[in-house]
Amino acid sequence: QTFGVQRCPTHLLIVMPITIRPIKRTMMPNKNATACNGCPLYDRPMVWSDGPRDAEVMFIGRNPGDVEIRTGRPFTGPAGIRLDKVIGDVGLDRSRVYVTNVVKCHTEENKNPPQDAYRRCITRLKAETLRMKPKLVVVLGRDAEKYVIASQFKFQKVLPIVHPSAALRMPIFEARLRMQTQALGAILDRMSLHVPIISNPLKRARKINVLFSPVEGGNP
Repeated sequence: QTFGVQRCPTHLLIVMPITIRPIKRTMMPNKNATACNGCPLYDRPMVWSDGPRDAEVMFIGRNPGDVEIRTGRPFTGPAGIRLDKVIGDVGLDRSRVYVTNVVKCHTEENKNPPQDAYRRCITRLKAETLRMKPKLVVVLGRDAEKYVIASQFKFQKVLPIVHPSAALRMPIFEARLRMQTQALGAILDRMSLHVPIISNPLKRARKINVLFSPVEGGNP
């Protein structure tokens, strides 16, 4: 408990008790960790994952952008707004899903991270997923898909979809993302999840054949 100061109409200062509740957040990484030493992005800003540790659905992107550096949370820029729509359209609440990136550090001009950064960060991402054991992993964009699939993560289900930023740039990718969102909703309908799923406004896809399929449309 701490104390705050309020001014009453008689201009006297009154000290009032204020209760501060701790916010449950995911564990922050140590930039001095062995995996970070010698990394070409060591001096770049880092943005950690966001979401509950017991989340059953995980979304993985490439690496944080300019807006994310300012907010300190992944997918909070225009692509994040589009991702929030995907999450809402399938009947989920973003506060109950886990959102992260393969590479946790920002790159200048939002360039694709160097391979050495991917190699170092993929170890940390594996540790995250092994600790959480999500039932479904949604990979955003071909850059993230390349490293997640190649690393042979032991997920129950992996669904690669178009990156939201690609959908914002090109109508063809926006149309594809809408179709993949319907497929994601149908997959969630067939899974046994402990997270609450609200009424889904989308029409469910009857055939699910997008798991582990190639996806076009990567990060900016």
